[in-house]
Amino acid sequence: MKSALVTGAGSFSGYEMVRRLTSLAIPTHVLIRPISDNGRLEAPPNPPQIHVTNGSGESLVDIFDQVAPEMVFHFAGVYVREESSAVVPNLIQSNIQIASQMLDAICRVNKGSDKIKGVVNTGSYFQYFDQAKDVLNLYAATKGAFEQIAAYHNDRFGLAFTTLALFDIYGPRDWRIKLFPAICDAQFLGAVLDLPKNDLFINFVHSDDAVDCFLCAVEELIANPQDVNMKNYAVRATADIRISEIVRLFEKICELPIETNWGKWAAPDREIELPWQGPAFPGWQPKISLDDGIRQLIESKLYEG
Repeated sequence: MKSALVTGAGSFSGYEMVRRLTSLAIPTHVLIRPISDNGRLEAPPNPPQIHVTNGSGESLVDIFDQVAPEMVFHFAGVYVREESSAVVPNLIQSNIQIASQMLDAICRVNKGSDKIKGVVNTGSYFQYFDQAKDVLNLYAATKGAFEQIAAYHNDRFGLAFTTLALFDIYGPRDWRIKLFPAICDAQFLGAVLDLPKNDLFINFVHSDDAVDCFLCAVEELIANPQDVNMKNYAVRATADIRISEIVRLFEKICELPIETNWGKWAAPDREIELPWQGPAFPGWQPKISLDDGIRQLIESKLYEG
């Protein structure tokens, strides 16, 4: 890969992708909007080149024409678990409109060539409610709608495109309010761990493994695009695990008890009882076990303390 552009670098997964690309000395570009917070992007040893778009099609064409990255990693989007009327316009604009403008800009810059060879898109297991391709919520529906628009650009303009559906990604640099950091707080700060009503199955993948999968996808899109073009893959661990088992695993590894408060979060009207059992990307599998990943996370928290 000669060069890359990353959208959504402000997300945890996008940020981890940028860190890896820059560590490999691959010329890396980041596409952001004026409202985006790019503070973390200045932290890597070799910071990426940042390009600001005003959201117009013309702005995106200018940026892609100037940068002409060999590959595009698309992480940008808005996530909302339970939508309200107020967030619908933002979901549509971010996950469909701007994303579609990006594809249009890429195809206009290519003009029949394969200067920009393809897009590795970030999907979600929320797009596979109850193991079928029924969506869990409006967020997942917008992700699926974008894939349909990508299929059009693939069919008409030959833009190579593949989707990697992310599950629950974790890692030592994760700043989000998620289950693993909450468990660490319960252990080291004595906080009560608030948990949902139902003891659900979840599938956890270390951020380093997830990034490896995206790099595998790029290699295939460059070398053998016909094999993975317009296909969807699951970036998942082999086994799902219940929340209660995760809590016990933290207690075992850290040898500290955790006080839990089950039922703090009421069950929504739609829940995924068993995460999507989709196909793994050819030649990829997670390398970091959940035990090792949790130990790494605990060590990072102890270091911070």
